[in-house]
Amino acid sequence: MPVTIAKSKTKAEPKAAPKVELVEPSEMSDEDLADRYGSLEDQIQALTSNPLYAQFALVQEELKARMAKYDATDLIKIKGKHWLLDISACSKSPRKVTDNANVAKMLGNEVFMTIAKVTVGDAEKYLTPEQLQKVVSPESYTSNRKVSASFLG
Repeated sequence: MPVTIAKSKTKAEPKAAPKVELVEPSEMSDEDLADRYGSLEDQIQALTSNPLYAQFALVQEELKARMAKYDATDLIKIKGKHWLLDISACSKSPRKVTDNANVAKMLGNEVFMTIAKVTVGDAEKYLTPEQLQKVVSPESYTSNRKVSASFLG
């Protein structure tokens, strides 16, 4: 059963998005790319330090707390003076296997062992360091890197 919460009706004017100079990064030199990265990072940091972000987070949390009293399948509309919120039903949680031992009995040990997954954390809990060394691959590197920009002037 849908729930509608209504208040007075007025339409708000949408705000225009700020204009951003778009530059093709593949055409930049390394030095220009470094300058562009640092400049953009600085502008984004200035945006996220705005107290509006903290206020928005508080409003989101309060709205979430108020929605907890409704059924998970309810579709909710809240009409304010300037905005209309359409709030969807809650998303579903993924299904989980809750009884691995029973699955192992039903499938048989050979089939179960081919589909079972053991995490490194699980292996660290139950194996000795010597056993762990035999079954866990050594650490390697990804292509991900942390980039820190410092303003030069």
